[in-house]
Amino acid sequence: MTDGEPSSVDDVIDQIRAAHAPVCSLTIATDTEPGRLSTDASELADYYERETTVYDGERLDDRIDQFASLLIGF
Repeated sequence: MTDGEPSSVDDVIDQIRAAHAPVCSLTIATDTEPGRLSTDASELADYYERETTVYDGERLDDRIDQFASLLIGF
């Protein structure tokens, strides 16, 4: 989870690589058009074990349930 403040993409990549468990991402991008992630989010997507994005706040609950299913392998 992030506080939304800018951080170095390289630092995040280093943290992901140093993690002792798979790192997954649920990006909440309700301030952008579907399919258009920020440059940083796009760059980091390849480093996550699993990644999904929510573009519509009304679908957040559904996407969180789907993301939880991804984490447990269902």
